[in-house]
Amino acid sequence: MRIVIFLFVFIAHFGHARQANQLHFVTEALPPYQIVVDNQLFGGTSYELVVNALKAANMNASIDVYPWARAFHLAKTKANTVIFSMARTEEREKDFIWLYKLKPLAYKFYFSANRDYREQFNVTQLNDYVAATVRGSYEFSSLNSFGFKQNKNLIITKDYDSMWALLDQGTVDMVYASHIPLTAQVDSRYGFVAYEPVIKQYDLYIAANKNSDTKLIKQFVTALNDVARAKISAQN
Repeated sequence: MRIVIFLFVFIAHFGHARQANQLHFVTEALPPYQIVVDNQLFGGTSYELVVNALKAANMNASIDVYPWARAFHLAKTKANTVIFSMARTEEREKDFIWLYKLKPLAYKFYFSANRDYREQFNVTQLNDYVAATVRGSYEFSSLNSFGFKQNKNLIITKDYDSMWALLDQGTVDMVYASHIPLTAQVDSRYGFVAYEPVIKQYDLYIAANKNSDTKLIKQFVTALNDVARAKISAQN
């Protein structure tokens, strides 16, 4: 009996140690970077880059999709957790290791083409509008700083598909975003238009918890850069 208990404890400890020496990837549905179908990652530019880098590095790692607030919390609090794709903002700078720049982002206000407010829109009178945003996102904190408040003129959603759907339905007047996802464009009845002046610019990144294992991170980043260079070479 003691041998059985010892073996059980040893296997459990070994499994935990093995898991602790692996990277855990978290992400959200954000096309075209991460495409999710029926709660499963299906593709996307960032997802494919991560998968190919893990293969090149011969690393075993889990990749899980969550609502943004959950993914962000895990990446911020759990060592060896890598998150993609995330805007590199001043508020987040000290909490993560920034592994790889994916692309620049230009944030603007967007309206439904059915309710186009661009001609009369005034960025100094934002309280005249109702916006939607994703819980825990950069856009959420930005809209808060602009004066939008939940239960007043800000509706919170769990994901970006829901956010754009509210805009298309006319439930809200505007959203604050870096781009219009293809899925939102396809599903829209009216289409969307952008208020052209860029409000903020940031870069989209793959990032890791600041307490992550240096060796694991280096191994992944080396493969990430190799895969990215090979892709560029193949395109030229």
